[in-house]
Amino acid sequence: MVLRFLRFLLLLLYFALLLAVTFLGREQEPERMAWLSLFGSFRRAWDERHDFIFWGIVANFMMMLPLGILLGWGRRGLSFWKVTLLAAAISLCIECAQYVTRLGYFDVDDICTNVWGAAAGGGFCRSMNELSEGIRKAGNPKWIRIFAQLLPFALFLVFFGYFLIRMRQA
Repeated sequence: MVLRFLRFLLLLLYFALLLAVTFLGREQEPERMAWLSLFGSFRRAWDERHDFIFWGIVANFMMMLPLGILLGWGRRGLSFWKVTLLAAAISLCIECAQYVTRLGYFDVDDICTNVWGAAAGGGFCRSMNELSEGIRKAGNPKWIRIFAQLLPFALFLVFFGYFLIRMRQA
């Protein structure tokens, strides 16, 4: 009961911070803008070795990582797929609200990196839950499920590390 209440409080705090980061303190854009080129910001950051775009990708990933952790946390946490789908819905709502209010712009890459971050956080929690359950039951943990749920986080570390090395070589 205490853990549920703590999760609820942390989720409230998280959503307050998320709203502050995505909407408060921003000036309205002169017109509504949408970036619909899938992985366009990734290509631009890669081709131009553009620090600002790269760190924007990292920020979008990190912004949703806590959501995945909070939703996947504990034995009663949401499944990896439920965390991922909920993060996609939340991210889509944020992007649509930014488009409508002109407090930012709609960007499909932001949705991708937000979902990636939440999936990484949720996958990490679910894999730790799976591991502890397997150990607790004195059976063998389901290693394939554990590693599969860690894949989004591992891919981010590879992406981030390789990108940083490439940026430093410029």
